[in-house]
Amino acid sequence: MVLGTWAFWLPSCPRSWPASSPKLGALFLLPQDEFERGALLEGSSAASSPVLWWSPPPLGYTKLNVDGSFHHSSGSMAIGGVLRASDGSWIWGFSAKCGFGSILEAELLALETGLQHAWDRDIRNLLCESDSLEVIQLLNLNNNSLIDPYSALVNEIRVLLAKPWDVRISHIFREANLLADHLARWLHHRDDSVMLWNYPPQSALEFLVANCCV
Repeated sequence: MVLGTWAFWLPSCPRSWPASSPKLGALFLLPQDEFERGALLEGSSAASSPVLWWSPPPLGYTKLNVDGSFHHSSGSMAIGGVLRASDGSWIWGFSAKCGFGSILEAELLALETGLQHAWDRDIRNLLCESDSLEVIQLLNLNNNSLIDPYSALVNEIRVLLAKPWDVRISHIFREANLLADHLARWLHHRDDSVMLWNYPPQSALEFLVANCCV
């Protein structure tokens, strides 16, 4: 069920970063309740009810859900993500340990890793969801001095977003991100450092269908 872990891409440290962030071409950063209407995060004033289940992307798009996990007692980070098709079917997923840090760093690493793999798999129409509103807010900031100590990681994500593809990132509630959350937590108490999933692990099957509303 799992392919070899040798091919897994993870962000490396230290990094070299451009002095200024690239322009974000076909990028929309959206809060969860504004996504369908295509409104930008800034100035959003929607009062619609929150959506608490995962929904499939439209035909021709792939959806990426990512999540970061932080183990408070040890300070260790782990990340997870899953790519799913417009019919809700599983395409590919990952789980990985990422050393020691913070929950925000884990959330950023999960997004960076998921975007990199989506690009490497020749996906060019991507909807990405994260339950970390702080990540969305950091990506919207123009002043890099406000995002230290995460400016390098944020800039790396911006480099990925500036590639020639249609990618949209939106915030969702944790209840709609349970599958990615499960994959992020999966390695915390296991010896493996990386798992690649061509098929969902048995333990994730309930999350694959439990809160999906098509």
